[in-house]
Amino acid sequence: QTMWLKHYYPQYFMLSLLRHETDSTNRMLYLNDCKRMEIDVLPPHVNKSGMDIDVEGTGLRLGLADIKYVGQVAADKIIKARPFTSMDQLRSIAEVKYSKINTRNIDALDLIGACEFPDNPLSGDERDYYFKYLSIPSFDLSKLSAGTIESLNKIEEYSKEGTYVIMA
Repeated sequence: QTMWLKHYYPQYFMLSLLRHETDSTNRMLYLNDCKRMEIDVLPPHVNKSGMDIDVEGTGLRLGLADIKYVGQVAADKIIKARPFTSMDQLRSIAEVKYSKINTRNIDALDLIGACEFPDNPLSGDERDYYFKYLSIPSFDLSKLSAGTIESLNKIEEYSKEGTYVIMA
């Protein structure tokens, strides 16, 4: 039965595995399987992500509660307050007393690129924070030989240029 689901509904199969996996190593393996199965893995965004990882189009979008320092309560409040049109609007809800959203939540979202707006464009270094906040590894390729780089499988869906998964 599970093979049928994996074959005919691969996004939902992987969604089920990822939603119920708490071990970051196993979760990383499942994300790598998504790449192998040609399922896009999209980073979280305050206007597009739900609470948890979910199916979006032909891929999966990571949820707001998947981000370290955000959590279920803050994610729920952000989802209820959206849509946001600017970073200033998002920051303004953190200033409201008892809003359950604080600057630490907003900073974590911003560092991984989940708050991309016209007044807050991507900085280009978001991938440097993927491991800390999403448990998705990223590596400095400048220290690797050209042969090693050629042997790596690039995973564009983890976002921007230069993010890789190395399996030992």
